[in-house]
Amino acid sequence: MTQDAWDGVQLQLNKMFNCGDFHRYSNSVLIQPAKTDWDPEHAPNMTINNSTSGKPRQVFNIQPGTSWSWAGPGIKIGDKVYVHCGEGQGLDITGQSLYRLTQSTGTEWKAERTTPNGLDSQKVISYSCGMVKPGDGYVYVFGKEGIDRCINK
Repeated sequence: MTQDAWDGVQLQLNKMFNCGDFHRYSNSVLIQPAKTDWDPEHAPNMTINNSTSGKPRQVFNIQPGTSWSWAGPGIKIGDKVYVHCGEGQGLDITGQSLYRLTQSTGTEWKAERTTPNGLDSQKVISYSCGMVKPGDGYVYVFGKEGIDRCINK
């Protein structure tokens, strides 16, 4: 899972990004083929076929009135992967969602945004710290409460 991400097509001939380039994606997902395979050449981008912004490698769609959707932790349950996303405008969180990912074919997955009760409007606690499935039939989700330290002068 990534948050702000650049695109490989932005690489220059020297395999570096131009210092003036800005990220093209608010999020993306790399598919690691095995837990012991860390070769980036073996990890293609996950894609979706229902991108609302014409960016099939941006898996978690940006919602109206927001400028980002940042993927947090994910957990596999059966043949699905559930991913927590914080959503916001500028540097402010405006809500959160839980995506359900289901593999279609190859690198293409179906991404369904869900908003469990109270999560979509939650701004105080960000539930993007972790998910644990300890084997007792439950999934535990961890969050954090932030304190804004900005002082307006």
